[in-house]
Amino acid sequence: MPTITATTFPNEAYVRIEADWTDTPAVLYGGVQRTNTVTGEVVTLRPYVAYDADGNLLLSCSKGLWYDTEPPLNTLLSYCLIASGVETNFTSNSSFELGTAPWTATGGTLIDSATFAHSGTMSGRITPDGTSASVGIVHPSMAGIMSDIPLTASCWVLSPQGYNAVQIQLTLSYSDGTVSTVLSDAEIIDDAEWRYITFTMTPTLDATITDFRVVALGIPPNTTLFYYDEVKVTQEAAVNVNVCTTATIIDTTNIRLKDPNSPCNDLTIGICSPMLGDCDDDNRISYAGQSSDGRPAATLVIDPVNREFPIPTNRSRRSPRTELRLIAHDCDARDAIVQINASGDVLLLQLPSEYCQDDRYISVGEETETRLSIDQRDEFRLMSLPYITVERQSGPANGVCGTRVQDMCDIYTSWQSMVIGGLTWRDLLLGAAGNHGPGSDFDALRIWSEVNTEFANWTAVAGGGRTWTQLLNGL
Repeated sequence: MPTITATTFPNEAYVRIEADWTDTPAVLYGGVQRTNTVTGEVVTLRPYVAYDADGNLLLSCSKGLWYDTEPPLNTLLSYCLIASGVETNFTSNSSFELGTAPWTATGGTLIDSATFAHSGTMSGRITPDGTSASVGIVHPSMAGIMSDIPLTASCWVLSPQGYNAVQIQLTLSYSDGTVSTVLSDAEIIDDAEWRYITFTMTPTLDATITDFRVVALGIPPNTTLFYYDEVKVTQEAAVNVNVCTTATIIDTTNIRLKDPNSPCNDLTIGICSPMLGDCDDDNRISYAGQSSDGRPAATLVIDPVNREFPIPTNRSRRSPRTELRLIAHDCDARDAIVQINASGDVLLLQLPSEYCQDDRYISVGEETETRLSIDQRDEFRLMSLPYITVERQSGPANGVCGTRVQDMCDIYTSWQSMVIGGLTWRDLLLGAAGNHGPGSDFDALRIWSEVNTEFANWTAVAGGGRTWTQLLNGL
């Protein structure tokens, strides 16, 4: 069974999910679904690297890593593994790398050949007998075809001399006793060129393939050779697992404004008053409230002639729209607010539950900056962000701070210096190369120049009984 591990980072309000599918190597793409145990809402976590059409991450050595940068706060969350379907190939020895069995020939002679190969080193070669029609290769029967799932037959064909028509032929015997034959379009083969032939159909009942062949139509001469490679009949089988874990991010003292597409822009907003001096040093942005929520009607009212009452056409009322107001305590804080809005991405606004407002995905309109003092050297700014509440957007995201390439370069100037530091690719994804990754103690971590300043050479480091990781962590 695959395994799943959740690690929480309260400071950033993130959950890191690590999945190991080593026991199921056929699964190439995996995902994680988060379920809110209070509301029942289910979302699929965003992938951060290569992903497929279903939004699932391409596993590396059967392992995957996700950061949930949008978890609902103060709520028990369940994280469960999911996977894209696994392609099942019903044919054996599809590329003739193991000889010719179990394939047989019709109207000719079949051997395995290294003269041409579309993949690997071998292919199956047919030499026609010159007198038979429909010369080609035949595979034994194949059971286990499932209903209501697309079935694809495909192959690559090459003829050095070219030929006018090659076709896939498939006969299915269904569970109710009926039989049907499905044919691909006849494909013209150009001289010495690999040509792909395929078709897809969806069986309505469970079935057995009683005959599967790829043939050259007509009576090809015995001098016209045919090479076949990657000859397959495939169906995608669903992968069902029940592997889950839980996590909770507790935060009742901050407001979060997050950029789901670029988590490195995320902001922590203090609930405090800079005028009263009760803001922590870390809270360089404070909450100044929101204006009134508006929920516009989507109703058309028609006033007909000679009628006392108008005629309404009712539609669902629009989502809330209002204005978020933030106080930037200095220019850097102002720049951070500008940065999170620069791309125009949909943002996530999270308020404490006591504020009686659910998490909102918001699309911000025209951003305004108001100077709070006549003396503009006073850096305090009121930042006004009018917004409309929208749905959560799907799709991938950039890495979190500490896991991006530019963060790695903060400490390591080359891949070789990373290797010398004893770091693996997984360490980099976990943020070990940045000095501000999730959970990092910014003050404790050293950069390379600081190590050089403190230690004369590596002998001095080793003499103190330290490893590179201990140095990195400030020991």
